[in-house]
Amino acid sequence: MYTPQFPYLGNQVIISSGRFVAHSKDDFIFLFGKKGIGLSTPATVNLDVNERVIIASPKIELGYQAEIRGDSVLLGNKAVKQLSDLCDAIQALSAALAQLNAAAIEKAVPGIVQTSTVLASQAATVKNQLNNNCLSKTTYTL
Repeated sequence: MYTPQFPYLGNQVIISSGRFVAHSKDDFIFLFGKKGIGLSTPATVNLDVNERVIIASPKIELGYQAEIRGDSVLLGNKAVKQLSDLCDAIQALSAALAQLNAAAIEKAVPGIVQTSTVLASQAATVKNQLNNNCLSKTTYTL
C-alpha cells in the first residue's frame, strides 16, 4: 500500500469544500497519478455504470493484502466443467450400482469395477484441475 510523503514538498492543489463535483458534458474525465490514485472515504464508494466496469491490471486484490492473507478467486467456467465431469462419473457408478440384485451381482461386478476405476481417475483429474487451472493467478480475495 502506498504511503504518501508528509509534508509534501512539491507543488500541489488542495480543494476543500462541502461538496465537490466534476462534470464533463461531452467527453471523459481523466485522473492520472505517477505513483497512483487514492480514493478514501469512511462510508462507501459507488460506481454507477450503464455498460460495464473494466479493471485492467496484472494483479487484483479484493481486500488489503488479499494475495498474502486471502484466497485466489475461483474461475467459475473451468470449475463447473471439472465438477460436471466428476458428477457424470458419479452418476455412471450410481447407475451401475442401481442395476445390482442378488441374481445379477456376479455379472455386474466387472462393470462396477470398471466404472469405479473411471470414477477414481476422474476424481484425480478434477482434483488436479481444480488446484492448477481453476484458481485465478491474478485475482485474490479475503
